[in-house]
Amino acid sequence: PEFRRLWARHDVRHRRGERKVFHHPRVGDLTLTTEVLYLPDGQRVSLYQAKPGTRDHDAMMLLAMVAGERVRGE
Repeated sequence: PEFRRLWARHDVRHRRGERKVFHHPRVGDLTLTTEVLYLPDGQRVSLYQAKPGTRDHDAMMLLAMVAGERVRGE
């Protein structure tokens, strides 16, 4: 009975904190954790983050610095 009650609710959630590996030509492989936010209008926002203190985080910080230089025209 308990299973039937829970099943009938259709309370299904998306997986959170999934890890994905990306390859970037400047910094190599990056393993990032992804979160997806679902908006009321049907859109979704994907967030990718690296754990602070890791090589992945350092690589992301380097890419952010390079992107900032390009935006400023340096």
